[in-house]
Amino acid sequence: NNDKDAKLNWFPENKMLDSKTVSEGAGQVRAISRLALNDIIKNGNIQKLYKAIDDLFLKDGGGLKQAVRVVIASTAAGGTGSGIAMETGMLVRHYVKKNYPEAAVMIRGFLVMPGVMDTVIKTQSEKDSLRCNGYATIKEINAFMMKGSGFFDTVPELQRYKDLHISIPGASAAEENVSNLPFDFCFLMDRTDSNAGNMTTLPQYIDYASQSLYEQNIGPMQTKASSVEDN
Repeated sequence: NNDKDAKLNWFPENKMLDSKTVSEGAGQVRAISRLALNDIIKNGNIQKLYKAIDDLFLKDGGGLKQAVRVVIASTAAGGTGSGIAMETGMLVRHYVKKNYPEAAVMIRGFLVMPGVMDTVIKTQSEKDSLRCNGYATIKEINAFMMKGSGFFDTVPELQRYKDLHISIPGASAAEENVSNLPFDFCFLMDRTDSNAGNMTTLPQYIDYASQSLYEQNIGPMQTKASSVEDN
């Protein structure tokens, strides 16, 4: 009832969800997480994220010549992360463009896929549910990356998607429609290791993700990684 756009356009009509509190978690329902994000924006708590961005741009030094690098590390499996990962990337880019128009920002998405959870999820029904969430999340990200990169403008049969956007509520102003690129690159970590086999424990995946993020962004190999992305 506090979010007119959600009620009219995208939040599912379901009596069970109406009585659910956000503190219980999203329960694999991505719309709940997005609803919570909207509330965070409206009540001003999103300023914590924006202040962190401001602090980055306040830094100075001879070595700070590259674009600010941001990684949205999340999941495409459950409801909480998959409901806001893409939107958060879009919010960050929107804020930087609006407040630092001369600055460059590189936003990478790093998403854990549902298969990683197979070692800790026992029932097939829950595994199937995780995969449904994963499919919907990646499909949505793909659509907004195509929109943000201008792909819809070059293919006539995709012109019907030219108005694709998300609505961002304002803390004090009217809502804004945003359709910018969520990620410059999006990396998906599924249930496999470098030898095309499966890792056996969840901590192995956590270590693998941590090492990947480190090497890609601040490790000694990050310059080469950026070059590979450009090509």
